[in-house]
Amino acid sequence: MNVKWAAIVVAIVVVVAAAAGFGGYTMGKNAGVAQALAARNQFLTARGAGGTGGGTGGTGGTGGGRNFDPNTFASGQVKSVSGDAIQLSTANEVLTVKLGSQTQIQKQATGAISDIQPGERLTIQGTRAADGTFTAQTVQIGRSATVAANGSRTPTP
Repeated sequence: MNVKWAAIVVAIVVVVAAAAGFGGYTMGKNAGVAQALAARNQFLTARGAGGTGGGTGGTGGTGGGRNFDPNTFASGQVKSVSGDAIQLSTANEVLTVKLGSQTQIQKQATGAISDIQPGERLTIQGTRAADGTFTAQTVQIGRSATVAANGSRTPTP
């Protein structure tokens, strides 16, 4: 009979340990997601995009009056510039960005389409059309990167 009780106690201890481990994992995962979301929103708020999170419905962040939404915000590296169109390589896709007469192009001072060169980092705010192209309302020109012979990139001061 003692062996039976010992087996029951061991089974209870295993179940409690598994539940505690799963609970700890879940709490840690949720805390990590919340921390990443807060960092993203702080980054976007500092750049005037602020607001609540995109596709997953995350919350947090204020300011700027504009919400982060992949249909209204893009950031990436310029692949090419042709007239009023830019090919922008983002983390997820190569995006065609159209610039119009009302598009504000910004850097430390007001910029122009001629300031946008391959290798530049851009942050775009605008709207995405059904065909996947993006019409820019504002373009923020970041620092360009120098490509070394081995393909590595270093920021240009």
